[in-house]
Amino acid sequence: MSKTLPKQKKRRGPGRALLRLHRRVGVALSAIFILICVTGILLNHSDDLDFQSRTVEADWIYDWYGLQPAGEVIHYSLGQHSLASLDGQLFLDKRSLGHFPPPIGAAPLENLIAVAFPKSMLLLTREGEIIETIPPASLPGDTISQIVTDDQRTLIIDTDAGPYRSDESIIDWSPIAEPNRKLETIAASPAPDELTQHLLRAFRGEGITWGRVLLDIHTGRFFGSAGKWIADLSGIALILLTLTGVFYTMRYLKKARERSLSR
Repeated sequence: MSKTLPKQKKRRGPGRALLRLHRRVGVALSAIFILICVTGILLNHSDDLDFQSRTVEADWIYDWYGLQPAGEVIHYSLGQHSLASLDGQLFLDKRSLGHFPPPIGAAPLENLIAVAFPKSMLLLTREGEIIETIPPASLPGDTISQIVTDDQRTLIIDTDAGPYRSDESIIDWSPIAEPNRKLETIAASPAPDELTQHLLRAFRGEGITWGRVLLDIHTGRFFGSAGKWIADLSGIALILLTLTGVFYTMRYLKKARERSLSR
């Protein structure tokens, strides 16, 4: 009676494991390879497609780069003039006045515009020239909450110490006899779209071009320091995949040639 010998398993060499690794790495990194190739092709034609001069309009990209203002536009309509503040910059009719705290109000006088901050005040000409910054020591009280003018010659401010009226030179301040007097202030209003876009452009500078975005995606910098390392490792993986691909192709051709000769 003959015994049936168990089938012996074929030994699998390191070549088969390397082939499986070649396939899995290729599938896992395929999306990154495609992204690198597509952005590389676009960068190669950036001059033809005008990517170096066309700026990005998407707000989320500016936010990703940290070029989005922290807050909203604070806007006051002052008759023929507009006062606006965005992320620490003050503007009068689209003209930058410099860095100031967010204003709590503004009041137009005959030839001046007074801008009130919680701890100080700014006097401007109607053309946007800064005349004077009034420090806290020259103002009554510690904190200003409202500002208004009822005759376009003097100012009335409401402070934590009560309401005060200035003289016409805005140097001396006198408490108002009616402490409960309601001040008809100019309330903040939504800024026009044209003004908002101008302020955003002023905040962002020249903006970000599509060429820079594509280059940052291509090199991985768009995704931070981790993205740069991922792009480097993907490049190394692509080199290794190419070498193993050539190796297995030559191996297959060699075996195919041996089979054809043995027939």
